Amino acid sequence: MPGIIIPKGMEQPDLPREVQVLRGSHPILDSSSIESTRKVLSNMKELNEASVAIVLISGGGSALFELPVEDISVQDFASVSKCVMNSGGSIQELNGIRYTMSQVKGGKLARFLYPARVTALIISDVPGDDISVIASGPLVPPDMPENALRENLERFSALCPDLARVKDKLDLNLPESYDGIFRKVQNRIILKNSDFVDSIANILREDGSVVRVLYEPVTGDVHKVSEFFVETARTMYADLHRPFFLVAGGETTVTVHGNGIGGRNCQLSVMVSTLFSRDEEFAFASLGTDGIDGVSPAMGGITDSVFRNRVTEKEVEASLDKNDTFTLLDKYRSAVISGFTGNNVSDIFICYYAGNSASNGN
Repeated sequence: MPGIIIPKGMEQPDLPREVQVLRGSHPILDSSSIESTRKVLSNMKELNEASVAIVLISGGGSALFELPVEDISVQDFASVSKCVMNSGGSIQELNGIRYTMSQVKGGKLARFLYPARVTALIISDVPGDDISVIASGPLVPPDMPENALRENLERFSALCPDLARVKDKLDLNLPESYDGIFRKVQNRIILKNSDFVDSIANILREDGSVVRVLYEPVTGDVHKVSEFFVETARTMYADLHRPFFLVAGGETTVTVHGNGIGGRNCQLSVMVSTLFSRDEEFAFASLGTDGIDGVSPAMGGITDSVFRNRVTEKEVEASLDKNDTFTLLDKYRSAVISGFTGNNVSDIFICYYAGNSASNGN
């Protein structure tokens, strides 16, 4: 069966000869993704009512598979996406804008596949597993009313000059749920963040550790999330009276002010460490499952009591001001570098907490 894939960070996966591997870019769109997308769409022209198409969708598809609407350049698309991300936009808000700049997102890919029978197998990198958000929902009608979409555009047009400049060129004619192009489309999630969370929790339990799991996705601004984890760890310890692990998944947002090297996971791991006192025993990991956090070469960081007592307040303040948290983590050998993992189910958070030295009698 012939096929085409556009992976991230994989030169030549071990696949049958009939499967062609094309290049793409993530998280910021470039010309390689557009060229590859055109080739994929060209292969769809021969589909008919008797055809069957299997579509594999995962996190990263928002940039790896993309074709901007006419009069929107790759530079426009990339700069707008980057600005929305750096302005603290959530994945839902970012995708709402991508829908209007794209010929294949927000359900629009279904127009190219129709009238074939389509089965989409999806790996979710989105907290809550909303399939209209994963890879910007190429085969799902957008779950965003037109008024909310316009409000989203107005808000970020005020923050992003490039978006304001191209606003009149955007395509607001998005597919509706009742559109016939979705009649023969089935979307199935085959792997998600909670599966990974369960796996980590089970491994820790097998080692005899006390484990608590948060099944509600942890999302929001990195400042609020860091406070949440510290407060939750202390509250749970007051109830348990013994060391434990807290495991969760989700995705934070960061407003970028500096031009340093880092990402949301690096930033969260540093911020959590600063909120624990120097006499508390803890370890905290914030990791991106795709292996790459923001503009850093790391998947995130692991900080602990040793890191907390070695790093200076001046160093922490400078790294946060510049969004340069990878550099700080790397200096203290606390950055986790795995390279591309070939998968993406959003972020994983692991917190170990054992109280403070006074309560432990040390």
